[in-house]
Formats: sequence, C-alpha cells, structure tokens
Amino acid sequence: MLHRRPLARLFGLAVGIVLLAVSAPLKAQESGDIYTVRDVEVDVTADSSAAARDKAITEAQRKAFDTLYGRLSPEPGAKSPALSDIEVARLVQDFEVQRERSSAVRYLATLTVRFRPANVRTLLQTKGASYVETRSKPVLVLPVYQASGKGPVLWEDRTPWRAAWENFPPPQGMVPVVVPYGELADIADIGASTALEGNQAGLSAIAERYQAGDVLVALLGVRGAEPDPSAPNTVKLTRYAADGTKRGDTVTVPAAPGQTVDAYLAGGVAAVVRSLEEKWRQANTVAAGPEQVMQVAVPIGSLDDWVQTKRRIAQVPTISRADLMTLTRGAAKVELYYRGSPEVLANALALQDLSLTEAPPLDQGAIQAGLPATPGTLASPVPVMGQAGQPVGVYQPGPVWQLRWTGSTAQGNGGRTFGRAAP
Repeated sequence: MLHRRPLARLFGLAVGIVLLAVSAPLKAQESGDIYTVRDVEVDVTADSSAAARDKAITEAQRKAFDTLYGRLSPEPGAKSPALSDIEVARLVQDFEVQRERSSAVRYLATLTVRFRPANVRTLLQTKGASYVETRSKPVLVLPVYQASGKGPVLWEDRTPWRAAWENFPPPQGMVPVVVPYGELADIADIGASTALEGNQAGLSAIAERYQAGDVLVALLGVRGAEPDPSAPNTVKLTRYAADGTKRGDTVTVPAAPGQTVDAYLAGGVAAVVRSLEEKWRQANTVAAGPEQVMQVAVPIGSLDDWVQTKRRIAQVPTISRADLMTLTRGAAKVELYYRGSPEVLANALALQDLSLTEAPPLDQGAIQAGLPATPGTLASPVPVMGQAGQPVGVYQPGPVWQLRWTGSTAQGNGGRTFGRAAP
C-alpha cells in the first residue's frame, strides 16, 4: 500500500533539505590519518644545533614521504619517485616534534609529519602512479588453535597461537586488525566450535562490540603437543562479512629452523596480515587516469536519510566532489566526481554504510519506450503513450545508479549490488 505524507510535512522536509544543501555544500573530506606518518626518527650532525635541526626536519619530511608512498602504493616495496627537497616540502601540511634532544652540533628527534592529501594525489596522478587510500574497517581475528587429537581452543587456555596474535605489533597498513581480549563477554558471544561453524549470531555480536567489519577465523592445526618451527604449517582462514557471506583461504606459516615457537608463530601472523593487506590493495587500487563522473539517485524517506548520506559521502576519500543536482520529496540526484573504477568507488562507499546499486527501471514507461538501461547514463525525456495512443506522461531514464544509506527509511526496491566492501 502506498502511504502518503501530509503535504505540509513534505514541504517542510523539502525546505529543510534544500536549506541544509545550500548551507553546507557536499564536499569530500580528507582522510588525514592515512596521510599522517608518525614516529619518524632522525639523528643529524652539522656545524651548529640550529643547522642540524633544519637539516633533520628536511630529512624527516623525506623519510616520511617514503613511508607514505609505500603505504599508498599497491605494490609491496615500491620505491618513491625522485623529488627535490622543495617538492617534498610542498606536500607537507605540518609536522610535530614528539621527542627531541640536541647538543652544540647534533640534533636527535622523533617527529610526526602530516601531508596534504590533495597535493599528494595530484603528484601521484602526474607521475602516472596507482595508489590505495581507502582504509578497511577493522578485521576482528579469532585465533583458533587445535593440537593433534584434541578439540579446538579459543578462550579456554592462552595458546601460543593466540599469544602470537596478542603480541604482534598493530599493522600500519590499510587493514586494521583487532584481537579480542578474551573477557567474559567474548566467551559468552562465541566459542571455538561455534566460530568454526560460522555461527552468525555470535560472530555479529562480538564484531559489534569491537566495532569491527568482518570477522576472520584463523585456525592453526599442529601435529604433536606444540608447533614445530622446523616445518612449515598452514593456517585455514574463513572470513565472515556482516551480511553473512564467507570466503575461505589458506596461508602458509614459513619454516623457521632454529627459532623459538614464538618467533615461528609471529611469522605466521605476519603472513596472514600480509595476505589481508594484499587482497585489500588489489580490490581498492585507484588507477592513474582522469577523474570520473557518476550521477546517482538517493532515495529519501526522512531528513535524517539525506543528512546521513551527505555526511557519509564526505568521508569517502576517493570522491573529490559531490554536487546536488535536483531534489524532490522522495529522492535527490547527486553527481559524484571520483577517481578509480566504479568497483573501487562502491567498496569505499560501503565502508561508510552506503550501498551503490544498479537500480532497476524506475517504472513501466522505460519498458514501453524500449529503453535499455545503461549504467551511469542519462537520456533525453521520452513521452510515454497509453494503450489508446494518448500521452500519459514523460519518462526520464536514469540515473540508473542508486546510492542508499543502509539505515534509510525510504521505500523502494534495490537493484544489483555493485562491488564489495572487503575482498
């Protein structure tokens, strides 16, 4: 049944949305944390303390840029382009001294350097370099351990596999990793057996409490009482998304003859983290090329639908600009300026709980007019004729892309989801 709102309420909603759109234009915010490099250490000697400090700051900025380039590059170990000190300085927004010591001719410090995202993007595009600047939602890891002849263990004992995850330094890449504390609430949410079975209720509960996106069940099986560093092993990975879908994978723990069990398992954790990072980068690389434009329809059921959608679009780093084109009582048409492929854009939007879909035809007029829907395009208005040949209205095809906040109250059928939030 179609429910209509009172006209006064609809008018108030439309006016409120228009005022909000005018007072705060859609504009993508910068993902500053990705463009911030911390703990940059320098140790410089010069003719004086002041000269050593100046030289150290220049060195810190260059070291920070090398780190940033490695973080953004889709290729592991990629070398940053050759830039002069002045060119690097133009990319820097500011820096902060975390710690410092000096003498008459020496300067030692640890700094944090923040870069200008727009300047860095322009440089990368000029150099024809692809890059990744979208950070994944945290992945919650459940390290399940199973020795020969025994059942799987998650919380009951602090296994060497769980200890290896707890002691591993937080990754500095694009995929944050979270390991549960093993508190009573964790134990109540899920156990080793239910984790291996993929119990959706338990996985969702623990993911929500740790504000994570996906849950990764990492099963390490060993022969004997404890892991053998002299032989490689295999970690069986099962990644569960919030929508219940799962993907399996395996990662090899490289042999480490002569090393301790702790060092051996640390290598296994590093291999899993590296696999997560590589897959994420492959799915979210922004290729060098011109900026793209996409028109999307945004269903609106309430003022909050538009406020949330607008705010979340502004958090997507791959979107440089978003213009409000038209506004009706039930939908807005927005033009998105972005870099990369539609798949990469869809992944970035999904991280902000925005679903990009290829919308079905808006009404039967499109079918009657024989208009095939072409994703992302608009066509001229087409008159729609009734059965007796009389004009019954005008059909405006497109945009066939639909952008919907997952918490939206707007009614309407969704189309085929385009892209995924996690590889």
